[in-house]
Amino acid sequence: MITIGLKAVLILVFLLLEQATCLNRTNNARASPQLVTDCTDASPVTNGVYRIQTSPHTEPFPVLCIRRKDNREWMVIQQRFDGSIDFQRNWQDYRDGFGDVSDGGEFWLGLQKIHDLTSSAAYELAVEMTDFIGAYRFGLYSSFVVGSEEEQFPLKSLGQYSGDVDCISAHLGKKFTTFDNDNDGFPEWNCAVRHQGAWWYDRCYLNGSNLNGLYRNAASDLAITCINLGSPLFKGLKQTRLLIRKRQL
Repeated sequence: MITIGLKAVLILVFLLLEQATCLNRTNNARASPQLVTDCTDASPVTNGVYRIQTSPHTEPFPVLCIRRKDNREWMVIQQRFDGSIDFQRNWQDYRDGFGDVSDGGEFWLGLQKIHDLTSSAAYELAVEMTDFIGAYRFGLYSSFVVGSEEEQFPLKSLGQYSGDVDCISAHLGKKFTTFDNDNDGFPEWNCAVRHQGAWWYDRCYLNGSNLNGLYRNAASDLAITCINLGSPLFKGLKQTRLLIRKRQL
């Protein structure tokens, strides 16, 4: 009788452990975002976080995939909308990325990841901007390539521009600059220090932009801004997004 009772208890324990293991596997599967090579692979995309793997030899990393107003799938590489994340960061932070892609907040994906993506396939770029009175502007670029860290992550290609404001073309061919790695070609000062951001500066940003500047509702050369937005000069932006997608060849 005791032996039979012990066997029943052992069987019950085994079944409970199996159930717990299955539940754990299910929860892990739900918690782990879908693995894709690009947001276009998730078509029709549900706005949210996916895991990208650029090659079999690299580790997957999370990205935010969305469907833009053009009804196409895009990957967000920069997102700003409330000033909750400090974008005045050092070289390592801009190389590796910062902010949390998965929590819906502000973030910078990371120059190394952007280089890995844009060197693995042909990509295009979208730039979205909204000011503090709600005016929306955008620019599209038919090519987007960022070079390697050994080259100082230069902006190597933009292709053809279309849209209603061009805030990026002035930075073509320029290396990335942070406050601790000055590559802007301006001997008088470091533009990342002068404008409290980090960007593909060239003698700072005459005719260009400072989309990783300070979050402020004011006209200031320290703000998130684009010269070509017009009056007032250095108008601060409330929201910006940089997005990329594989180009259809």
